[in-house]
Amino acid sequence: MKVCLIIRSNKGSDINNFFDVSALRDASKKNGHQLYIIDPKDLIFLFNNNKLTIKTDTDINLLDFDTYILRLTYIKDEFKMQSDKFTIAQYLISHNKFVLNFAEAMRFSSRSKIYDFYRLNKFDIPLIPTIYVESSDIKSSIQFIEKNNFNYPLILKSNKGLQGKNLFKINNQNELELLLKKEKSISYLIQPYLKILHDLRVLVLGGVVLGAMDKIHTENNFKGNISQGAIGKKFLLSNDLENLARRAAIADGSDFVGVDIAITNKGTFVLEVNRAPGFEGFSSYLNIDIGEKIIEFLEEKYKIL
Repeated sequence: MKVCLIIRSNKGSDINNFFDVSALRDASKKNGHQLYIIDPKDLIFLFNNNKLTIKTDTDINLLDFDTYILRLTYIKDEFKMQSDKFTIAQYLISHNKFVLNFAEAMRFSSRSKIYDFYRLNKFDIPLIPTIYVESSDIKSSIQFIEKNNFNYPLILKSNKGLQGKNLFKINNQNELELLLKKEKSISYLIQPYLKILHDLRVLVLGGVVLGAMDKIHTENNFKGNISQGAIGKKFLLSNDLENLARRAAIADGSDFVGVDIAITNKGTFVLEVNRAPGFEGFSSYLNIDIGEKIIEFLEEKYKIL
């Protein structure tokens, strides 16, 4: 089986050094397959005689592979990322190719937490009470927060946050005003600050829960991202938590996701569903080869085609 990994990195980053890429390459080789890596910037789109052909700049036809993985999440130009992902996914599916997380790739909407909340809410997934505000209207934002009895401290996160960036703990109204004035062009989600007993990342692949990791926050750091210094620890899920993770994955519609679940002093909530979860934490702390799980999943899908 020829597996095509379509991935784009920020300028100056070597794709081959990404842990996830190495894991997928090793798993492919171990299972007797070949992994090919293509950067979208090397693709050429040819429209001729009412037909679209996509090739690389070395004349490799994009349809020459059996299964595909799209991980276009490492670039800063989000609109370019979304348009690339949407076009490539639609093209491949029209030629009866299997694309991992096809449903997510076909959403042209930008990476928006409020849109994700909307989808989860439709499936009755428990969410932390949340207010969406535009920082340009500071006065009305603060009035709305007070009217809905949101008490300090609060958590304020960007509507398009990534890996714990643009995530703040706000202790009083003065801090909130200063931050909203500073970040004039950004829309935010505001939530009550809850005492988190367990900050879980649950990986779900094809409706199967692969495992769960409790992200232990370091001292004086409320962020639970491994990339922000948190430490992972294996967590044994109850049946209810497994079912919650699966329901959240179904609500999202993607094949492979990381479901973030917070067990707090006020209840259990889904924080978000990550459609491009990293492998490294689960490899390091749980000894689970996520790359191999994905390759085995692709094998099963390829048999059906």
